[in-house]
Amino acid sequence: MNRQIVITFNSTHSAMAAEDIFKELKLDFELIPTPREISAECGFALLVREMDIAEIFLICNQNQIKYDNIYQIKYNDGGKEYEKSD
Repeated sequence: MNRQIVITFNSTHSAMAAEDIFKELKLDFELIPTPREISAECGFALLVREMDIAEIFLICNQNQIKYDNIYQIKYNDGGKEYEKSD
């Protein structure tokens, strides 16, 4: 099963800046509409594949990425849940 993480932002500007940094780092990610279940702040989020939470926090902190929250996607019984990371 693939590990997937969603990073939410407070603004579109922050989401686009993070997208640029993730592209430079050649990470496996996608800019997606923010899932309504987790935020209504900004319309965009990053879906990151095959990385763990600690790596995401490190990348965000080292590159001064201003994010709102980071969620790990948990799949169960054909559905999915978003587990907020601290």
